Amino acid sequence: MDWRYAAAAWDGEGSMGLSGDSRRPGMIYPYMQLTQSNKYRGFRMIDELASLLRSGGIQAHVDEQNDIGRITGGGRRNYSTARVTVRSHENVTTLLRKLIPHLITRKNSAEDLLRFLTLFPPRTGSYVHSHSRAWILSADGPRTAKVALRGPIARK
Repeated sequence: MDWRYAAAAWDGEGSMGLSGDSRRPGMIYPYMQLTQSNKYRGFRMIDELASLLRSGGIQAHVDEQNDIGRITGGGRRNYSTARVTVRSHENVTTLLRKLIPHLITRKNSAEDLLRFLTLFPPRTGSYVHSHSRAWILSADGPRTAKVALRGPIARK
């Protein structure tokens, strides 16, 4: 596995953004995560992706969920899922810099998140204060982004 494959996986199935923590009101945290089912050998891909991230100096957390019998919109799931999560300002920034050259569908979102993390470095630890306001410049033109405690950057 290489960074192009990782970028393709994140383009298709991954998510990235900012989230809050109820234990630390007023703080937001960057995250990137990717979930795969074991139905089509997804655990192997998650393990290889986690190994690639760690070889690049990025701390990655892998967890498994047993969703067998869980009812979803499409019926009952008969498989479990694995998820790799990258948190902290430093780790997300490093991962974005490695993936952005290879991203296609999520490239604008990744560039916006990287721009935000660059403009607002953490004051201590790996969080950003939720009272921040920033101008995000992208290929679509400038827009204001107000950081919300819950959820991703609100685009205007």
